[in-house]
Amino acid sequence: MKRILAFLLAAVMTASVFAGCANTGNAVSNGVSESKTSTSETKPQISSAALSKQTNLKSKNTETDSKKEFKQDFNFSSNSISKLNLINSDSTIESYYPNNAYHPKLIDMGKEWNGYRFWLSYTPYPSGNDYYENPQIVGTNDLINYSEVKFTEPPLANYKKSVRYNSDSHLVYNKELDRLELFWRYTDYDTDYMALYMRYSYDGDNWSDKLVYFETYEKEKYDMVSPAIIRDDGAYKVWYVCHYQLYYRELRNGVWSQPQPTDLTFEDGAYVWHPDVIKTNRGYELLACATTNKKDRKHMNLYFSASEDGLGWETAMKVASPSDDYTAWDGGGLYRPSFIYANNHYIVMYSARNDYDDFGTGLLVGRNMFNLHGTDLDYINNGQADAPLLWDYLNNDL
Repeated sequence: MKRILAFLLAAVMTASVFAGCANTGNAVSNGVSESKTSTSETKPQISSAALSKQTNLKSKNTETDSKKEFKQDFNFSSNSISKLNLINSDSTIESYYPNNAYHPKLIDMGKEWNGYRFWLSYTPYPSGNDYYENPQIVGTNDLINYSEVKFTEPPLANYKKSVRYNSDSHLVYNKELDRLELFWRYTDYDTDYMALYMRYSYDGDNWSDKLVYFETYEKEKYDMVSPAIIRDDGAYKVWYVCHYQLYYRELRNGVWSQPQPTDLTFEDGAYVWHPDVIKTNRGYELLACATTNKKDRKHMNLYFSASEDGLGWETAMKVASPSDDYTAWDGGGLYRPSFIYANNHYIVMYSARNDYDDFGTGLLVGRNMFNLHGTDLDYINNGQADAPLLWDYLNNDL
């Protein structure tokens, strides 16, 4: 039965029609029925519009935060002091550029699924070399200690620097089929081609052949940068960036809706670049890196927004910035984040870099999106000892 379903899925995807990222004026169905996956059962984030009216927004806790306070057995910091221990499956490159994971996507299964509660995709990016920007999959039960690499997309045989390469991985749990689905973007600037590819797995170890999820030979016009994908209401709902604007479309019954531009704007006039989107009880929440200078995507901040329908977004507000120490691993700029709501906290993984060719992914936690904290836990060298400290805090700071 699984093979039959996989064959049918591949068939409808190949037959899908494609449209551009320009506004077509066509309506898009925006179902918001409750999904049972952990990312859709999250506590609604307090409205950023309401929060923006408070004095000293970014330094204040909510009323709930001030009523219940748990003293953690570690120190908070503004950023993640240490990178997470996310390796490149190429051991030789890893020895020269350790833990250079980029563009994470974290999902919470709510309970162990094939051995792990949390599953993560990321793309290694040693010294910014896009030859190695191929999706990898790992599992974890504590967000500090990670499994061996479960899957690595092979390097491209036709790779051409900055022309033909993989990028922008994203991970989805398909509850109907009880499987993980890995998506990523492929580009060929020579032919103006762009595709979103997909592989799936029923156990996290064995992965399907590569399927075409979306493709176009008019990449310049119809590109889909950093797709944030949710499986919901019988469809794949996709938010993506085209020419620094957030668009939405969905794939339902093998047919793509026409793309719709959203009204997402930023408090400081920044331009969206790489978003993540989750569904919550209030609608949808977005965390994205954005730049105030289109010529500079190396030095960015993270911004948060929320929406009831996925199209009309509250003004995005800054929630995280590079480290004040420019020599720190994240002292240059922040990049694509991923986030979940679990154990009464937002848990954010963010990729970042400095200006000395160091790349990686760090961890932030907070009871609301405007009070995120890094820690002084040593994720790389002391993971076994640090994980209980983190979860003692997450389980008791209610």
